[in-house]
Amino acid sequence: MDPQLMKAIQQLNIYQEDINKINSEIQREAIRQQSFAAQKNENDSVKTEFDLIDSDSGVEVYKLIGPVLVKQDVNEAKSNVDKRLEFINKEIENIDKKIEEGLEKKKKLEKNMNDLSQWIQQKVAQFQQQRK
Repeated sequence: MDPQLMKAIQQLNIYQEDINKINSEIQREAIRQQSFAAQKNENDSVKTEFDLIDSDSGVEVYKLIGPVLVKQDVNEAKSNVDKRLEFINKEIENIDKKIEEGLEKKKKLEKNMNDLSQWIQQKVAQFQQQRK
């Protein structure tokens, strides 16, 4: 068999392995994205509740630390939730970028793979014509 054709077939296999790796990465990032989305929803709910509280109203806020509820300043609790939401939003943004980059890489690899596959088919057809 033609060495060029063998090399092209090997490259096709490499492309497929790379696509499989990218698919796995995208899947892992999608799972992380779901986790952060759930955390975001939970923290958005807490923020909504905190927005209903006037810090001068005398409402007490408690934080669960292990098995114990510890009294916490309302403003400090609001600040913690805001910081947590900021962190979660940045993480979701980073994950979205990673997924988008993965999809772009996958798209390029699939195009390269398709082009190479067509080239291989043409070479095989030429080889078969020569054999007749």
